[in-house]
Formats: sequence, C-alpha cells, structure tokens
Amino acid sequence: ARKLNLKNLQFLDLFNVYEVIYLEKNAKPSPDHETHLHLLSEAKLTEHFPGLHKDLKKYYAAMSALEIIREIAQDNQPCPPLFDSFVFLLHHLSTAQNYSFLLANFKCKALLWLGQSPNVSSCSVCGKALVKTPAKVAFSYREGGILCGQCKAGKRHDGDMSGPVLSLMAWLTTYSDAEIHAIRPAPGLQIELTRWLDGYFQYL
Repeated sequence: ARKLNLKNLQFLDLFNVYEVIYLEKNAKPSPDHETHLHLLSEAKLTEHFPGLHKDLKKYYAAMSALEIIREIAQDNQPCPPLFDSFVFLLHHLSTAQNYSFLLANFKCKALLWLGQSPNVSSCSVCGKALVKTPAKVAFSYREGGILCGQCKAGKRHDGDMSGPVLSLMAWLTTYSDAEIHAIRPAPGLQIELTRWLDGYFQYL
C-alpha cells in the first residue's frame, strides 16, 4: 500500500487549517444514521494560530464559533462563506483583543448564511419601515426582529434594543469581514450586542 503522506501533523490542532486529500466513501447510510468516515490520504498544514492557546477567553470564543458551525452546517456540504468567516475569526482572535466583537461579527455572518438574520430595518410583524434609528426599539426573538410601537402592544417582546446596537447589528450583516476594522464600538455596546445575539441563537 502507498505510504500515507501526513505533513506537519505534529501541529494537529482543532483550530489549524489544513489542505487535505481524501478518498470519499460512497457507503449507503446505515439505518441508525451512522457517519461513514472518509479515507485520509494527505494533509498539509497551511495556517497555524498559536495565540489562541495563550488566552482562555480567545480560545473560548473560537470554541463558541465552532459549536455554531457544528449546529448549522451539514456533513459533506461545503459552505465557503461560513468557512471564510471562521478562518477570518481565527486569524484575528489570535492577535486582537476585541474577541467579543469578533465573535459577534461571526455570529451575524452565520445568521446571514442561514437566511435567519434578524429584521432590523422594518417591523417584523407589519413590515412598516424604520424611518430613522430610534433611541430604543422593541425586539422579539419569536418574531425575528424589531417591532413598531403599534405591534409592540399586541406582541410579546424580549426587551428594548438600543439604537446604537440596532445600527451596529445592521452594519455587521451588511459589510464584509474585512471591513469591521473600520469601527470600534464601545465595550458597553459590545456587551449588549452579544447578549441579543446569544438570546437569538438560543431561540433558534
């Protein structure tokens, strides 16, 4: 048999990026939905993020993102936008300090890929457009976004989202990963944004 070529596997790590060659098994799914593993032929390390192991908070942020991928991605179904956003997160977590904002950006991109981004531009019930950013606005996980004053009265909502966080969430779902360096939200806004995104994911 040909010798297995596994280059640089001394750096085998959950958050490294590898180029791999594998032989795909075409076995039929078993009745108990057992996963059939493919045969790995070659693996080459392409990117390494040692900084993640030096800061527990950064490592936890990377693990949180990986758990999101595990929940929403399907086996054997490539999703390049989600993969690119995850690698971007790993790159910048390894060197940056604003890990909570980087993770929030990844969550917004994951929701965008899922087609489940919260509605932050119009009422999620009646569709009335938001003319200008208010000081605060009702937000409902169940309805999938903000509620106007009229619909708020007849619907259960999960609290009032501040206007700056509303604008920030809209910005993150519109612009690319590389553009997030253009803004530096205050720590308080990052905390509120994280709270709303965590609640939204839990509801989904």
